[in-house]
Amino acid sequence: MDVLRALRSMGKTIIISSHILSELAELCDSVTIIDRGTIRYCGTMQGLLDHQADYPTYRLTPSEPLNGLKEKLGETTGIMSIEEVEGSADVRVAFDPEQLDSNGVLRAAMDAGITVTGFSRAQRHLNQAFMDLTEKGVR
Repeated sequence: MDVLRALRSMGKTIIISSHILSELAELCDSVTIIDRGTIRYCGTMQGLLDHQADYPTYRLTPSEPLNGLKEKLGETTGIMSIEEVEGSADVRVAFDPEQLDSNGVLRAAMDAGITVTGFSRAQRHLNQAFMDLTEKGVR
């Protein structure tokens, strides 16, 4: 991996075929996923990881679990969906970029009296992206 990182920093193009996806996510700029001879995705790594929803989605972490968090945020124009993150107090907030931006989502949370300790673009892991794009099993 150190050699690959060094080659990347030199601007070299490296083609890797691997099933060790966790290491590839941090190393690759672009990716092609081929399943059963068909290209399922070809583009930037960032685009693949962001390609989870029709709308930009952010993960919001409140300082403590709050009852009514979804209802408070749901009143904001432009918010398309709010999903609880299983096993945490976090929520994923998707919004229509023609009506709202990420700053507006954060502002709406703070205006609703929510103390926010974390706010970042929600991304799926490379393993999940691969599983979403490919069929299960072997033919």
